[in-house]
Amino acid sequence: MGRSWRSHRFFWLGAIGAVVLIVIVFATFAISDSGIGKREYTADFSQAGGIRPGDKVRVAGIDVGEVSKTELARDHVTLTMEVDKKVEVRDDGSAEIKLSTLLGQRYVDIRIGDSTVPLKGSRIPLTQVPYDLQETIERGTPILAGVNAEELSDSVSALNSQLKDAPGVTRTTLDALTEMSKVISNRSDQINLLIKDTETVTDVINSSQYQLSVIVGQGQLLAQKIVTRQQLVVQLLDGVANLAQQMEAMGAENNNQFAPLIGNLNTVSEGLEKNRDNLRHMLEVLPLTVRSIANTTGSGPYAMGYLPWGIFPDNWLCAARVVNGC
Repeated sequence: MGRSWRSHRFFWLGAIGAVVLIVIVFATFAISDSGIGKREYTADFSQAGGIRPGDKVRVAGIDVGEVSKTELARDHVTLTMEVDKKVEVRDDGSAEIKLSTLLGQRYVDIRIGDSTVPLKGSRIPLTQVPYDLQETIERGTPILAGVNAEELSDSVSALNSQLKDAPGVTRTTLDALTEMSKVISNRSDQINLLIKDTETVTDVINSSQYQLSVIVGQGQLLAQKIVTRQQLVVQLLDGVANLAQQMEAMGAENNNQFAPLIGNLNTVSEGLEKNRDNLRHMLEVLPLTVRSIANTTGSGPYAMGYLPWGIFPDNWLCAARVVNGC
């Protein structure tokens, strides 16, 4: 017996593992079907609106459960929903059937409510359906009855004649729109980043409104100063022109006796122009020279100076025993 077990132990271990796995799977389904950790709510709707058992139940867009049963009760439909235990609907809460996809998938949207009073029982009193087909038909019938068939036919014919030569342009336009949508889709991350950066710039501008107003005010003041200086420059040029005219008049009255003086002034001006670099260098060095003179004569009615031993020969310094090691 012991040898048989040892020789077939892998088979028995596999069989035991398979049985344990099957038990775990069935236990999982049993626990799920038992509703442990779930809460049950019911709601009455005027019509099913395409909802079916197994459809999702959501709170604020988050899946919290599913529809477990739909039941016809006289002139309305009663939905039974199993949701998470943490979903606690208030007495002003509501349930609404909404469209989830364009293919007709539905879900139940539950609003918890703002009241502090919890819901009495498990029935949600406030419900809403996505549409009422009978009401839609009743509203649309008078509108359709008032349409003039002949005028509608003429309008369609006129539209057809206007768009007769447009298929090529329409196709090109649709292709361009398709390409643009692809670009926008591919660049969605960059567009989102651009929007966020724009929001950041807007926030910075909003937080810096005072500084911006100060800058604008200073810019306005600067502009006023520039305008004032411009007027002064214009006045100066006008004054120079008037002075030149007066000098010409004086020269004419004095038989050009000012001509040598003006020539000398031109000579001085040319000399200053030629020695501009030297004058600039002199102005750069002059403060140091003045400072040195002030340091030399600023201690009293005498001049102070420092003369190093380097002005005397070495043999003199050795003879005077000023320097050691000679």
